[in-house]
Amino acid sequence: MARSISTAQSDYDVPPPYSETEPPGGASAAAAAAAAAAAIDRPLPQIPAQIKRQFPPMFNLYRVGGFGNLTLGEHQAQPLYSVTLHSGWSGNPDIILHNGPAPATPTLAAVEFGMWSSSAIVHLPPLAPGAQAAEEKMEAAGGGRNAYVFRVETGLGGVGGGGQRRRETFEWRHSRGDEVKALGGQGKGWKLVRMETGGGTPGAAYRGAGQSSDGKEVVAVWSWAAMSVTKTLKFRFLGSGATGVLGERWAVMAVATALRIWDRERRQRSSRAAGAAGAGGGGGA
Repeated sequence: MARSISTAQSDYDVPPPYSETEPPGGASAAAAAAAAAAAIDRPLPQIPAQIKRQFPPMFNLYRVGGFGNLTLGEHQAQPLYSVTLHSGWSGNPDIILHNGPAPATPTLAAVEFGMWSSSAIVHLPPLAPGAQAAEEKMEAAGGGRNAYVFRVETGLGGVGGGGQRRRETFEWRHSRGDEVKALGGQGKGWKLVRMETGGGTPGAAYRGAGQSSDGKEVVAVWSWAAMSVTKTLKFRFLGSGATGVLGERWAVMAVATALRIWDRERRQRSSRAAGAAGAGGGGGA
């Protein structure tokens, strides 16, 4: 059953625009992306009517404090967004991506899991002030593949020059490819494939940004972090995903769906660990 989300621009403070910082060595964000290419009936928190800032080209997810509290940013000491996890009995969405570095800040996107499947509903801000907040679905791609598919608007819309938006299809695919390995995480993870690459749209193809085995553009990757107590996920935009031409709405959807897949894997790992501990505990006498 669909749920409505009330949205009021006056109910939140707009965060300052994100200012990109150059990565170590003075390399530009575009150069960093090019280098990487080489190698989801509960009341929801209010969602701002417009997305005011973009993500950096590469960031991490960090555990902070007790269970269910995380931050997202380039460095743990400089969080950009808070991420909170909730149980099905809390009355909150399963995942909330907040529009600021603390859990008390408003909601930027909310993810609710499918009860009997791996699907998810992602609640995004409305396309225009005063419009109803949008619900986008991510679901298993089918065909026995370890992949998830979603559709969302891409492009800059009326922002900065009157561009146009269109809906495109994207697919998260499990991967051990070079783009994932370049993150320096656990060596395997997920890549986001732009299924409708081509067609004469801005940023439709970036030869140096990496391609999937079927020739589609890879626009983002993530993996579990390695050898860190607090850092749990590493994420990077690539190609047209890094240039910003796909728009901030697409970026929020990409991050929210990555968080959903990551949390599903986290729950599976916890379940396996609990099972193994139970089996080990039952072996002694």
